[in-house]
Amino acid sequence: MLGLAFGLVGLADYADGIVEYVVGIVDGIAWSDLWRPIFDPPPMNTYTYRPLTALSVKVLLAVSGGDTQTMTAIHVLTLPWFGLASWRFLRAVGLEAAAFPAAIGVMALPSMLFSAWIPVESDVMGAAFLCEAGAVWPRLSTGRQRRDVTLYALWLLGAATTKETSAAAGAVLVVAHALIALRSRRSVGLAMGWACGYIAVLAVFVMPLLLAKGQAPHDFHIKADGFSWRRAAFFALHNATQLFYLLSSGGAALIALHAAPGSPRRLGGAALALAVFLLAAPPLRVYNHYESVIIDHVGYVAASVALLVVGLAAALWRRRRDPDRPGTVATGPFALPMPAEVLIWLPIGLFVVLAVAPVVALQSRPDVSARLYAPAVPALHGLAWHVLLGLWARRREHRLLRVAAPVLLFSFALFPIGAGLGTTLAYRARMSAEAMAKPVLAELLRRPKMRCPFIVATNRNHELASEELVALGAPWDACSELFVPNKLGLDTSDADLTTWKVQGYSYSLVETGTRNDVRDALIAGKVPERCVILYEQSPKTTLETFGRFQDFAGDFEWAFDKLPEFGKEMHQQQLEVQFREHTSYQKIMRRAGAPMRLVAAPYFTLPLNPNEVLSRLWYAIGPIETYQYEVRILHLDGCLSGSDKMEIGVHRAIFDAARWRR
Repeated sequence: MLGLAFGLVGLADYADGIVEYVVGIVDGIAWSDLWRPIFDPPPMNTYTYRPLTALSVKVLLAVSGGDTQTMTAIHVLTLPWFGLASWRFLRAVGLEAAAFPAAIGVMALPSMLFSAWIPVESDVMGAAFLCEAGAVWPRLSTGRQRRDVTLYALWLLGAATTKETSAAAGAVLVVAHALIALRSRRSVGLAMGWACGYIAVLAVFVMPLLLAKGQAPHDFHIKADGFSWRRAAFFALHNATQLFYLLSSGGAALIALHAAPGSPRRLGGAALALAVFLLAAPPLRVYNHYESVIIDHVGYVAASVALLVVGLAAALWRRRRDPDRPGTVATGPFALPMPAEVLIWLPIGLFVVLAVAPVVALQSRPDVSARLYAPAVPALHGLAWHVLLGLWARRREHRLLRVAAPVLLFSFALFPIGAGLGTTLAYRARMSAEAMAKPVLAELLRRPKMRCPFIVATNRNHELASEELVALGAPWDACSELFVPNKLGLDTSDADLTTWKVQGYSYSLVETGTRNDVRDALIAGKVPERCVILYEQSPKTTLETFGRFQDFAGDFEWAFDKLPEFGKEMHQQQLEVQFREHTSYQKIMRRAGAPMRLVAAPYFTLPLNPNEVLSRLWYAIGPIETYQYEVRILHLDGCLSGSDKMEIGVHRAIFDAARWRR
């Protein structure tokens, strides 16, 4: 039964390494100190204020006994709760028909699945609190029952203390309720009271974070050296990209139809033009770092975001009353009930907060990810489904509608299915490979006389954590070092190998000062005196990319050094581990005689947007891309004496899909 439940939500029988890292932080906090800001050590090196998230992790630890799989199995229940809360929210504001497909779709989105699979992430939980509050308000504003007052306060309290983004979304929600009340001239005092009260309480909650010391300006803060408004503009575009990733170009086009004329002929013309725009979509490539996504073809993405902005603006500002439908606001051919206006304010308000806060507030981190927009996802998908269902009902009114409606349905309805399926298959393949490989790595570290190992882990997007190695029984001394390079480029056939520099981030308890010795020995093709282990894990394409590398790799030149944690060397690192058979680190380790183990698990992915299918066929890429997730472990045992050395050799284990589950 548990296996069936895991299959339905895409869970695997292993957990991301970040779980042990965060658990180690939270486990060291006393229950009485959960209300204080929590310091996240390097690589984050900042403060966060999420008392309810920290409490939930502490409870999961207590219930599970520290078993990450049990923690994940419990935490994943936040995903169906999020879907149910989304359904209630959309129905409560008057979008009964759109509520069910939107609720199903939002649960399948990659960013929402990621948050549910990682028991220390709380984006979905915070969004569920917000949706529950949104579902209660229409009853509270008319009936003012004590039960509704209590529920509304509890749901808002949950949003305010789960995560900074859900707290900000709660502020947007109560302010939107106040604005709607002012417009409708109903329950004005009640709405204004709740808005002022929530903001006042939130200010008290975040005061410990505002008073936290030791925070330095990040690169996007207005007081940072080298700050420019041009960079702030790119940061805003980065935020807009996250919305595109969650909604798709099909969803943006549907919301844009809020601005369309009401006559069937003109509506059909607008819908057909948008259908042509969708079918002309280029093949989109994504760089993904813990759901902080960067997408190539920025012109197409920006155009889709512009359509979204036009649709939201039209739905918000076309406020004339519809005499035939009291209590509604006419927004072109797709009238919205007045309570549904909150759905328009949520994505707008949250975007403004996330785009502006890191620039002006020292306490806000610039590591924006798509999952931070979880509170706005039900609103966006509800608005898109509202238009799609209305368009489908009117498709017989004009021949242009009969042509455009199926294209729009195909583009948007299949988006969460394809995105969720591809993400689930990739995650399960990765976890299957890691479940086999990381115990092998821990076994290497447990060998007698193993001292001060130097571990090189080349994937910044699927990071290895020393905490998970300790959880697997590996010793971790003060001199042990985990090194994550930010540059992989090295031509081992070059005569002058001394130009190679070991660049990256080191996570060790003390400074060892032996990294140059390791580098010099490897350059000379010798075994270093220190034990060195290379751990490389990454998806690897199984398609023929030779000669067409750029078609598969994407062009991210527009984003280099303009967005958080993303430069040319970072991107080249991902390309090397994903699209090349052997990385430079592999070559230099093998040249020194390092044996290798390889574990691999196959999977496939579907396009980011279903409407890319024509351009993919044109470029001979195909709508389905095949990969295998590979983990390579290479080791040089320079610190061991002769009798203690292990000659492992090359071992290859490729697992069929039927053997993924243990």
